[in-house]
Amino acid sequence: MHTSHALPEDAAAPIQFECDDLIVRLDVELPGEAAAITPVVDRVLALARDVGCAQGKEFEIETALREALANAVRYGCEHNAGKTVQLSVACDQSRGMIIVVAPRPRHLPDQSADGPRRVRAWRPGNPHAQAVGTFRRPLRRWPGPGRRSRLVPVMCRMKGRSAIITGATSGMGRAAALLFAREGASIVASGRDEARGRSLVGAILAAGGRAEFVPGDVSLPETNARLVERCSRAFGDVDTIVAFAGMLGLGSITDVPPDTWRQTMAVNLDAVFYLLRSGLPAMKARGGGSVVIGGSIAALKAFPNHAAYCASKGALLALVRQAAIDYGPDIRINVLCPGPVDTPLIWDSASAFPDPARAVSDVAQKTLLKRLGSPEDIARAALYLASDESGWVTGTSLTIDGGIMTGA
Repeated sequence: MHTSHALPEDAAAPIQFECDDLIVRLDVELPGEAAAITPVVDRVLALARDVGCAQGKEFEIETALREALANAVRYGCEHNAGKTVQLSVACDQSRGMIIVVAPRPRHLPDQSADGPRRVRAWRPGNPHAQAVGTFRRPLRRWPGPGRRSRLVPVMCRMKGRSAIITGATSGMGRAAALLFAREGASIVASGRDEARGRSLVGAILAAGGRAEFVPGDVSLPETNARLVERCSRAFGDVDTIVAFAGMLGLGSITDVPPDTWRQTMAVNLDAVFYLLRSGLPAMKARGGGSVVIGGSIAALKAFPNHAAYCASKGALLALVRQAAIDYGPDIRINVLCPGPVDTPLIWDSASAFPDPARAVSDVAQKTLLKRLGSPEDIARAALYLASDESGWVTGTSLTIDGGIMTGA
């Protein structure tokens, strides 16, 4: 990979985004498997930060890069493994938009020192080309010569609200923290990795958001009490709780060590109980709120050698339904049940199978959409359940799985 600070004319001319500032151009080699995008994304993000992406817009750039690269790899890797994708990251100051330009992955031209010969615009849901502005809504039309991209500004659906988010240092929790902050929420993030926690908070603060990090083990009652106390002290109220902390605890009933069973139950189930026990009174005192619990399709479908995990996620489903009865109508409580999502957890889960890489590849193909979910897919669903857009939704589970539970 290398960087430069000028877009080649042949890449820039077809788009004409009228950007004020080119931040970075870099080359990324496509991996051979769609499931291997996370290490590539991490390399790109590290390089983007090194060349000055923390100028008040780091987490928008991070989101745009992740989404663009994930789609370039996801849809291009089968036909273009080993080819180089050139990404150009730019900022349109006048419209508050971050743009990532990349070539069409299914039909990549031969690469040369001058970069790709064609670029097109990508909109979420269309896998055939990329040029992402995730600080705005999807493109309404293909931009072409002399035509500007038409994008609608994002809504601030969480403006003036606070959100406690556990499991926020990686995967779905991190994606939710970044998205909620972009939508106006003040974030109290929790996780065990303090370095990643500080990085997350730094990205949100640099973009003008508000965030604090509370490290700790959420399976302990005192950690959850600290989260609620910090949120109330820093931001006045507890409006939203999003619980994404979790662990696998692999093994059949006769194989899983009792300590692993207890720890899995503590992280996946007890932690939610403790957080709600501390947080629900604070929510009730301020007049209500919304709770989103990170579940799994493992609550609905059994997997081999996942005894503790399936049991804990199934229990969460029952707990959410029961709690919604006790604390409605002021507090809404729902659970998200994601399917196969491209996070480190899916690789840990795949280790329960004889061929982990094949297992991950196969499960992506078993979805109706023929891909793994992204952390951002789940974050958007969590935002829906946390915001007023789901004002008549409580005590239920939302399955977001690319259609894999249809059994087709």
